[in-house]
Amino acid sequence: MKISFEARRAAILAILLASSAAMADVVDTPMERRLFLTSGAPGVVVPRENWVITKEKRRPRGTGVYYALEDLRKQMIFSVFIEKPSNCQSSDACLDAATKNPAFKDAKEMHRTDEGPFKVAQFFLDQPRGLPVYQAQLLASAYVDGQWIDVRISRLGKERPDPSSLLALLRSLAIK
Repeated sequence: MKISFEARRAAILAILLASSAAMADVVDTPMERRLFLTSGAPGVVVPRENWVITKEKRRPRGTGVYYALEDLRKQMIFSVFIEKPSNCQSSDACLDAATKNPAFKDAKEMHRTDEGPFKVAQFFLDQPRGLPVYQAQLLASAYVDGQWIDVRISRLGKERPDPSSLLALLRSLAIK
């Protein structure tokens, strides 16, 4: 049986599309956006709303991926780093590692809680790097199937922003 050129081309295109979909790391539906490291692995699902991906970086060997998103209407910044860590093996240990970031050395009023699958640290940064702004920060860590899912949500203001909107966003996230 002879296969036409068009049929072969269609078959090759289908294989290429299927293989690229398996490597995809962002999947959008009308209601949500799923961010993940590799196909089939757990990822973070965020409501679509007005979130725009402003930055995406992958580690060269595929061991980690970083996404930064912004919603100008909400005046919030949201980032997710998903990696196969060597320095933590639980949500608590991963959150401990995240809070040791030198950028958070001047954190004020830090307190820790649990929200769904996440261990959370919530705090303020007053005039970070000498800038005339105040920042509400929320760090959330989950350790799922050998992956550290590190979420950071922040909001700037001339005064300390109310952190309730940060918690509301975190509560809208899912790990799937």
